[in-house]
Amino acid sequence: MKVVGSIQSDLNSWVDYYLFVLNAVFRLHIILLVVM
Repeated sequence: MKVVGSIQSDLNSWVDYYLFVLNAVFRLHIILLVVM
């Protein structure tokens, strides 16, 4: 059970990281569109 919990928390942190990167890229894209 403990292993499954740690894997789940790792997955959650990965999802948070992925969403953070996706959000940053999206904002950068919007800024580039506005600047162009």
